[in-house]
Amino acid sequence: MPVYFLRDPRREHGRTKVETGRTGENAFVALLRNRSFVIATMAMAAMTFALGGLSQWMPSFFNRVHGLDVERGNTLFGAITVVAGITGTLAGGWLGDRLQQKSSKGYLLVSGWGFVIGAPVAAVAILAPSLTTSLAAIFIAEFFLFFNTGPLNTVLVNVTAPSLRATAFAVNIFFIHALGDAFSPTILGFCSDLWGIRSALLIAPTAIVVAAGFCFFCTPYIEADMQKAGD
Repeated sequence: MPVYFLRDPRREHGRTKVETGRTGENAFVALLRNRSFVIATMAMAAMTFALGGLSQWMPSFFNRVHGLDVERGNTLFGAITVVAGITGTLAGGWLGDRLQQKSSKGYLLVSGWGFVIGAPVAAVAILAPSLTTSLAAIFIAEFFLFFNTGPLNTVLVNVTAPSLRATAFAVNIFFIHALGDAFSPTILGFCSDLWGIRSALLIAPTAIVVAAGFCFFCTPYIEADMQKAGD
C-alpha cells in the first residue's frame, strides 16, 4: 500500500518526459539497442535456466544418490527454496540499495557476486557425500542466487524509459523463460541419461557462472544507459 504514494520523478503533470527514444522507433528495436537491458535479461535467463533445472531434478537426485523418498525430497527442496527465496531476495534488495547509493553499478555487483558465491556452493550441494551437507549447501546456494531478484529487476527499470517499461518487462519475462526453464529440465534429463544425474546437474552451477559473467559485463554500460533512460 505505501508504494501507491510514491511519486515517479520522471513524470510531470501526468505525462512522461521520455517516449520511446527516437521518433517512431519500434519499442522492440529500442529495447534491442539497449545494451544493459539485453545483458541483464541474459543474466536472468541463465539464472532461470539453472534454477529451473535444479527444481525439476533435485528431488530425483536426493532419491537416486541419497536414498530419500522422491515426495519427501520434493517437499524439502520446495521448503528450502521458499525460505531461501524470501530471505535472499530481501537481503539482496537491502544490500543492493546500499551499494547503489555509492555507485551506479551497485545492483549489478550485488547480483554478480551473489552468483559467484552461489555457483560453487551449488556444486558442493551436488557433490556432497551426505544428505545433510547437500541440503545445507543447497539452502546457502539458493540464498545467494536469489540476491539478484530485486537488483536486476531494478536495473531493468533504471535503464528503460518510463513509456517502455511495460513492454520491457513483458519481453524480459518471455526471454528469461524461453531461454531458461522452458527447456533446462529436458536438457538436464537428457544429460542425466548420458552421464548420470550428478554430472548432469553440474550444468546448473556452470549456468550460474555465466549469469555472473553477464552481470559484470554489463557494468561498463549501466551508467550511460541509465542516463539515456532519464534524458
